[in-house]
Amino acid sequence: MHRRVTSPDAVAATPSEPGGAGGRPDPASWDGGGPRGSRDLRGDRSGSRGRWLRTALIVAVLGGAAIWLTVAFREASSLSGLTSELRDRGRVAVVGEGALLGLDVEGTTLVKASSVPRLERALAGASMQDTERALSAAGVRALLVDTTHAQPGQSVRARLERYAPEPPLGGVFLSPGAALYEKVDLPALDESARDAIGHVARRIMMGSRPPAFRSFPDEMRRDMGIEVMVLVRERGSALLWRSARRGSLARGVIDAALAARDRWAVRESFLGGPITQRLPSLDLEVYAVLFDGRIGDRSPAFLRKVLRLGFHGVGFERRGDWRYVLPEIAHGQAHGEAIGAIRALLADNGLPTDDVDRPELVLYRYSLVRLATSPRGTGSR
Repeated sequence: MHRRVTSPDAVAATPSEPGGAGGRPDPASWDGGGPRGSRDLRGDRSGSRGRWLRTALIVAVLGGAAIWLTVAFREASSLSGLTSELRDRGRVAVVGEGALLGLDVEGTTLVKASSVPRLERALAGASMQDTERALSAAGVRALLVDTTHAQPGQSVRARLERYAPEPPLGGVFLSPGAALYEKVDLPALDESARDAIGHVARRIMMGSRPPAFRSFPDEMRRDMGIEVMVLVRERGSALLWRSARRGSLARGVIDAALAARDRWAVRESFLGGPITQRLPSLDLEVYAVLFDGRIGDRSPAFLRKVLRLGFHGVGFERRGDWRYVLPEIAHGQAHGEAIGAIRALLADNGLPTDDVDRPELVLYRYSLVRLATSPRGTGSR
């Protein structure tokens, strides 16, 4: 899955970088009435009950209207987001008997999943690979799943209804009533290629010139939109990471390693010294960043369904700027609630945390697929 609008380099704040204010008001400043607003009601009971009833009724009506407007706004935003992501996708198979087949989307033809050969059998089975093969063989580019009646079990259909795809399928758009999935393009790497990726990333971070593009294997040079992350760990904890989205795996590895090296230079005093002295004793990992769905509803209940804490990272796009947090850090910041991870990410980037429904924020979940590791003490020279 790819973000429709991306910045050339994905940038993430490290845990050691403080964020901005959380935007929460100081409880001490709230006006709770107190002595200034109090009065003795014992000698003025006439009409007071009626006034309280009218006030309570007005508050109830306004509160109900606010809730209705919030729900209506979220539903409208979800539908708008879904139709936007469906546009110009060619043939899309629809799983479920709801109203999804009635959507009219420019550049897209919606067909019943039952009309696609071998697809229903694959959906009833346990293999995401078989499902993707059935879609590809029929020239179907995406799968639109009705999620209103999610079922338990480990069939492909049940997992997709619960927003839990696995490569070669990944999420594109996630909403309370529907989820859109498409094929995920990941490189096929043998062990020698994985070792080479880790070695190249470490050498670049140590100051070596990047190798020539033509020196990489064909699989790493082929055209594919991929976001590559280089992550440095100290005793198992994430210390610094940077990622870059490029048109091939080779370019992604080179540019992510260069970005991480440059970031180290900026943060050198906070990271314990020059990279040439510190990196030999640190572990290095290289990942593919899989964008696993734009989140179309920000209610806490829905976020609990779509964000698996510890597995998914969260990120947002705002006015062309992309920020994210690692899955392990999101888990620690969430305190058991998925929305907590999003609020922490907003706070770390100096944004108010009390309104995650702002339309300029586009929320995503993502997962990491490890491509290579370079343990400390290897390949630094």
